[in-house]
Amino acid sequence: MNFEKDQILTLENNLEYLVVDIVNYNNNQYLYLVRMDEDKFNIVKVINENGIIGLGKLSDEEYYNVLELLHKQNQ
Repeated sequence: MNFEKDQILTLENNLEYLVVDIVNYNNNQYLYLVRMDEDKFNIVKVINENGIIGLGKLSDEEYYNVLELLHKQNQ
């Protein structure tokens, strides 16, 4: 599955998220998401296991590195 900026995702919890930005880091893709009903954001890792696409949590190190890349990418 290809993700794009401004795409709206409905996740398993039936909440809608807007894809604000996309970062590639260490051969992985990360999505910067904002919940549509609130101003809460989240960064998730795109996981592809045997052709099934899912979203996963980041380690603290991944989170800070991806956040730094997002900042640099949008300057």
